[in-house]
Amino acid sequence: MKFIALLSCTVALFLISCSDDPTSPSTSSVLDDLYEHTTVEVEDMSVTMYSREPSLTNGFNELHFTVAMDGELIGISHIEITPQMSMMSGMQHGAPTGLFSQVGEFGIYRHGVLFTMPSESDTSWTLQLAISTVNHGVVSVEFPVVVEAGGLVDILNAGDNRLFASIERRAWQVGKQSFDLYMYSPQHHDFDPLSVDSLEFYPWMGSMGHGSSGNVQPVEIEAGKYSGEVNFSMTGPWQMHVVLHSGEFAGDTLTFEVDVQ
Repeated sequence: MKFIALLSCTVALFLISCSDDPTSPSTSSVLDDLYEHTTVEVEDMSVTMYSREPSLTNGFNELHFTVAMDGELIGISHIEITPQMSMMSGMQHGAPTGLFSQVGEFGIYRHGVLFTMPSESDTSWTLQLAISTVNHGVVSVEFPVVVEAGGLVDILNAGDNRLFASIERRAWQVGKQSFDLYMYSPQHHDFDPLSVDSLEFYPWMGSMGHGSSGNVQPVEIEAGKYSGEVNFSMTGPWQMHVVLHSGEFAGDTLTFEVDVQ
């Protein structure tokens, strides 16, 4: 009898676990930590864009997207983003984009854009998306966006070469915390991730004339994306310096101004 009871419980648990469709949408806590920007209706689909911060700024912005049909999230295999700034003069240019990936539960997808400059009275940004869905073909969507100033971005020039670098915004606090550095170099009309063999990171508090210990040097974890740790020892204005030791920008220093609370 004990064996039969145990077998019955095992079968019941198996049936419960099998009834959960791994591709079925569910409410995810991922979206609870994001800001919803706008929804674009295209054909019979609703495409919604979210961001980590309440506004988009120059520099790197982490974006999330969902696609729904009849109120249900659907699967996406890839999203191709083409940022475009249009000027009243007729000139246009793009911006670097990060890597596409699925985040958290089914139906939520991450991308990133490093806006090279904020929107102005005579300029405007749009995000053109080509969304490859799992079962519903490719969907094209355009999001008009406003890019505000105030992001963490620095630009280096070395002859004909140019480097756009950014650290993603966050609420900086006293103590050790991780950060991501993004570096891209424009090549004709595209932006290539920049890989360097050696770089040196250090924080500096100019008003007090000291740095801090316990920092972890950034290492490249994706093409053009470097992850490290900074340890702020007190509140106030700090500078995050990154010295490049290889390539065409060897000897140059990137600087990002942050306010530690």
